[in-house]
Amino acid sequence: MTTPAPMIPPTPDMRPTTPEMLFPIFGACFSRPILQQWIKQAHLPHRLYWRVFTPLLTLWCLVVQRIMTDHTLDAVVSHVQTGAADQIDPQAIPVSARLTSERTSSFSQARKRMPLALVQWALRLISHVIADSLPADQQTWHGHRVRLLDGTTFRALATDDLDQAYGRSANQQGWTAWITVRSVASFCLFNQMVIGYTEGSETTSEQAMVRTVMEQDTTGALYVGDAHFGIYWVAQVTQALGHQLIARLQASRFHALRRTVVGPSPCTSGQDWEVTWTPSRDGKIDPTLPADPVTGRLLAIRLEKKGFRPKDLYLFTTLRDATAYPVAEIAALYGKRWQVERDYRHIKTVLEMDTFAVQSAALLRLELAAGLLTYNMVCGLIAQAAQQADLRPQQLSFARCWRRIRDTLCGGVPSWVSDPQTHVLQRLAHCRLHHQPWKVAHEPRNVRHQRQKYPTLRGDRDARGRKYCTRWARWILRRSTIQQGMIRRQLSLLQQPTHRMKHPRKNHDWRCPEAT
Repeated sequence: MTTPAPMIPPTPDMRPTTPEMLFPIFGACFSRPILQQWIKQAHLPHRLYWRVFTPLLTLWCLVVQRIMTDHTLDAVVSHVQTGAADQIDPQAIPVSARLTSERTSSFSQARKRMPLALVQWALRLISHVIADSLPADQQTWHGHRVRLLDGTTFRALATDDLDQAYGRSANQQGWTAWITVRSVASFCLFNQMVIGYTEGSETTSEQAMVRTVMEQDTTGALYVGDAHFGIYWVAQVTQALGHQLIARLQASRFHALRRTVVGPSPCTSGQDWEVTWTPSRDGKIDPTLPADPVTGRLLAIRLEKKGFRPKDLYLFTTLRDATAYPVAEIAALYGKRWQVERDYRHIKTVLEMDTFAVQSAALLRLELAAGLLTYNMVCGLIAQAAQQADLRPQQLSFARCWRRIRDTLCGGVPSWVSDPQTHVLQRLAHCRLHHQPWKVAHEPRNVRHQRQKYPTLRGDRDARGRKYCTRWARWILRRSTIQQGMIRRQLSLLQQPTHRMKHPRKNHDWRCPEAT
């Protein structure tokens, strides 16, 4: 009896997804008249061409390039030729019909012409529009917009242009093959979006980048930073720009500031002291800003948790009203600072922005800004889905939501779906993070060693290749010399007289050369 074949459900008819279906905010914020007006006001040094890859289409392609798993230029060109981007900048002849070549040179040249200021302006505009569309009471803490401040590094393979822009480090083994780019960014505590960012060389300190980040935000924001930002320089910049600050202090700096108020005396957990922070003799300050004293409060908190060693937490804040801002609430707010590490993980791991495959500093800055724009657009959809499901955006998995956004953008939606936007938001609302009580919240920053198949390359690849070829040629020459000597010896033995000898196991004779 023949077993019947299993029933395979038919594949549903898929309808292509247009950008307006998935990201309606992109079409609401950007259009050809809006970009033309911005270009006219920006006074760009070079002209922008409205050809196949117009500035509007190029901006969308930069977003698509980061959303997709394949970040190559060929993947973007293939996506455009499917007709998925025909409605971005509609014309009489769709862009999928005008793009007849399979080469990537047109998109590559459009990326090089794309102004970095345009992408950065789009990043700020998207952030403000998404924040304004969400309820205001769900995005503030005691009336303050909370920004999580932290820094990280990105890298790219060294080229002459990148080396000239960012520099390289060296050790006894020679120059490193990687360019390290230092970056500082501020994230919204409630919707996880990037509010401001900057980048520079590895030798630039994160404290010096804080001013550029804070200048991109409106006044009155509350910045929360770790002990790396607990110095007078950051407090000086915060006060000059009209912001508020909560920063962790090192124990030595905390006790030095406290001695200016109460002298050398013991402190208990939960105490606070009002201090006036002035720059020390050898302390660094921003020379372009007034070095006025910064008035604030010192907080001492002892953290005790079952199963963990107690830890002393020292904070400085410019929130001087102890009644409106109790010590316990400030400590609880600082306890959420670790979420910025998770936001950076989403950017560098999920969106794969840890390493950039670029050849110039201009393209690295462009892809970094476009990647942060993509991250904010994904965070905007997550915030909308969380709002409709009465959840917090932090309760939804960024990786799972990004995966569904990517599949919908590339594969489309089933034909029976009447409203793709609502369908996607409902799917995102189900991507909740699972509760894992057994997982330790603070894990060590260590990774397991993974054995590599090939040894580590040190130094210049071309020089190493020339050295390898030289060694290989010498080995071939030596081997050929040995083989030639063996052949000459065998020929000389064959030319010598031979005699007959009996084989020890057989009854026939065989010839063997005489021993020399």
